[in-house]
Amino acid sequence: MNRERIISLLCVGLLLISSHVSALKLELANGKWSVTAAGYQAASKNGYLNSLKTDGKEFLAQEKVASGSYLCSGKILPLKELKKSDENTITGSSEFGTVTYEFTDKDITCKFTNKFAQTVVFYFIMNKNVTTVIANGAGMLEVPVKSCKGRSFILV
Repeated sequence: MNRERIISLLCVGLLLISSHVSALKLELANGKWSVTAAGYQAASKNGYLNSLKTDGKEFLAQEKVASGSYLCSGKILPLKELKKSDENTITGSSEFGTVTYEFTDKDITCKFTNKFAQTVVFYFIMNKNVTTVIANGAGMLEVPVKSCKGRSFILV
């Protein structure tokens, strides 16, 4: 190959790489986080995922609930010590344990590590207009559903 062709191929490769750069924007300020990604927008309340929108539609309940999601073991504690672990990850903790949110352009992964001596439930309160969800490998479930198989959460 001649030098000009190699340089042209490198330029095309760089253009292809730059066209796949993530549009994800994760912000953390004043104890709140928000995410804007190609496929959704998300925001926190008390450290927890509280709002999840795609195409302008809200998936988590906003009215008459402590938050769209939260940890509970007889009481609800806010997540504190919020920090960005990396560009796309937020971690927060309470006496119940640690919650980690990992964001990509299309997905959010929530991980909970229980540090409490008792059972802790991680609730996700769905918007009343949501009729179907996918829960921990249980497949498509119609809402409301009361299912607690293995590590699946209860949706009501």
